[in-house]
Amino acid sequence: MSPRSSFDYWSAVSHTGSSSGHVIALDQSGASIWAIRAHFTTLQQQLNGLFQKKTVLKQIGAGNVQIRHQVDLISMENMPTKWKGKTFKFVPTLMDVFSRYHWLIPLEGNIASLIAMTLSAIYIQLDLPKVIQHEQGAEFECYRQ
Repeated sequence: MSPRSSFDYWSAVSHTGSSSGHVIALDQSGASIWAIRAHFTTLQQQLNGLFQKKTVLKQIGAGNVQIRHQVDLISMENMPTKWKGKTFKFVPTLMDVFSRYHWLIPLEGNIASLIAMTLSAIYIQLDLPKVIQHEQGAEFECYRQ
């Protein structure tokens, strides 16, 4: 007896002209396809119940250049880059939302004061935007001592 193909597995349940109405097909493990489908349907309903609250996406925009900037830190620890005797492992990114212009500055570490000095150097050349968006990571929190 040859093993069933995956096509046979899923298409094995068919309607017949008999009074019973359906043929109960078994997969290779011996479980009926109806039982398998019922199990997956129940599992899918349980998972969908966990995610009932859908995320409301809100478009974030800016009416002009230098209104809103987004800042993030990219970790390159798995792929450090050496240049002029220094090893760079982090790249803070700064993006103007309106123009989508990016500033990328390689850094050796992710210390908050180092990131603050880097952003300050950029903002000395530019005007400060009205809004600076960033995640709630510790690298963006500087405390006075």
